[in-house]
Amino acid sequence: MEDSVQYKVRGWQNADVPSLIAFLERKASAPKRPPLKIIEHVQDSNDSVIITVSAKVAHRFAHLDGFTFAGSQLSLQPVTGSAPVHQEPAKASIPNQAARFRDEGNIGANFVTTFFPQYDSNRQLVLQNFYDANSAFSLSVNTRANRIETSEKLDHSWSSYIKRSRNLTKITHLPARLSRSHRGQEAIFKEWTSLPATRHPAFDGSSNQNWLIECHSVPGLPDPAGAAPGGVGGLIVIVHGSFEELGADGNQVTARRSFDRTFIIGPGGGLGGIRVISDVLSLRAYGGYEGITDIKEPTLTAPQQPQPLPPSQPNTPLPQQLPPPSPQHPEVPAGSGFGTPQPGKTETMLSHEVMTLQLSFQTRLKLQWAAEALEKNGWNLDTAVADVQKLAGQIPAEAFLQI
Repeated sequence: MEDSVQYKVRGWQNADVPSLIAFLERKASAPKRPPLKIIEHVQDSNDSVIITVSAKVAHRFAHLDGFTFAGSQLSLQPVTGSAPVHQEPAKASIPNQAARFRDEGNIGANFVTTFFPQYDSNRQLVLQNFYDANSAFSLSVNTRANRIETSEKLDHSWSSYIKRSRNLTKITHLPARLSRSHRGQEAIFKEWTSLPATRHPAFDGSSNQNWLIECHSVPGLPDPAGAAPGGVGGLIVIVHGSFEELGADGNQVTARRSFDRTFIIGPGGGLGGIRVISDVLSLRAYGGYEGITDIKEPTLTAPQQPQPLPPSQPNTPLPQQLPPPSPQHPEVPAGSGFGTPQPGKTETMLSHEVMTLQLSFQTRLKLQWAAEALEKNGWNLDTAVADVQKLAGQIPAEAFLQI
C-alpha cells in the first residue's frame, strides 16, 4: 500500500475539470518516464478541486503552483488533516534499471571525464584531442519537454539553438537536414563557437547524482587506416545530464538545460589513440535529476593527471624500472592503423597495441612511452598503471601528451 498526498487546486475557473486534470498530469510527468496519474479528484467548490497523488511523486505536482492554465494562474495548497489514501502502485511497463557501463580499460570513463571539463574550458582543445576530418556533430532541440520551475530569473528561450537544431521530425527537406550536420574540426568548431558557454557538474561523489551514463562496445566501425575491411571495435557512450549556461563574464548563470549526448568513439590518432566518430547533442528544458537519483550506477571520477617535472629539471633520467623509449617503440603517426587488425599482424602484437592505447588513455603517456612501461611490467596493464602513477613525478614532461 502506498501513502498519498492531497492538494487543493484553484485558478482553473476558465476551463472544465477534466481538462484541468489532464493538464496537471501532463505537466507533472517527466520526459521519457511513465506518465504520472492523479489517483482521485473531487470538486470541493465552484473554484477549487482536491486532487490525490502518490506521496512519492507529490513534489512533481507541487512545483506546478503558479503555472498558467487556460489564461489563469493556478495555485496548489496542501490539504491538512486529511487521511492518506492507500492504493496499490501501478506497475510500470518498463522498470527503472541501473545504467549499464561496460567499459574496457576505462577508455569510456576517461573519455567522458576528460571531454566535458575541456568542452567547458577550451572547446578548440577538445576538438584537437578527439576529433578529426571525418568526425560528425549535430544538435537538436526538444522544446516540448517539461520544465522544472524555480524562483531563479533564467533564460528559458531557445534563440541560441533553434536555428541550428536538426530535429528530423520538424525539418523534412534534405538540404536543411544536410546543412545542420557538421563534419570535420573546422565545421564543428564554427558551430561550437556560436553556442553559449557552459559549465557541467564535476565528476565527484557530491555531484554524481547529476549524471546517468551508459557505455557499450560497438563492432564494425570504419577503420581510419583502411586496412580492416570488416571494421574495428569501438564504444558508444550515452550521457544524460544537465549544465549551466553562462553569461559573457563566464560566471553568471543565465540558464539551465538538460541534455542527452551520444558519442561513438573508435581507434584513431587523437588523445589516447581514439577519435570521436559521431557526436549527437539533444537539448531540452531543465528537468532536474529526480528520475535518476534512485538508479545505482558506477561512480565516475576525473582521472589523475600525471605530474610532469618542473622546468628546472627537464632532462632528469628515469629510474631503472621505466627507461626512455627505445627505437623499437617509435612514435606512432595518426592513421597508421595502430591498435587495429592489419595483414601480417599477430594476435599478440594487436593485443599489445590495444593495451598500449589503454595505458596511454589512462595515464596520458605518449604511445612509445606507454609501450615501454608495459614491456617493463610484463604487459600487465594494472601493474603498468600503478608503476606510472608511482613514478609520475620523475617522468619528464615530454613523455606526456599535452592537454
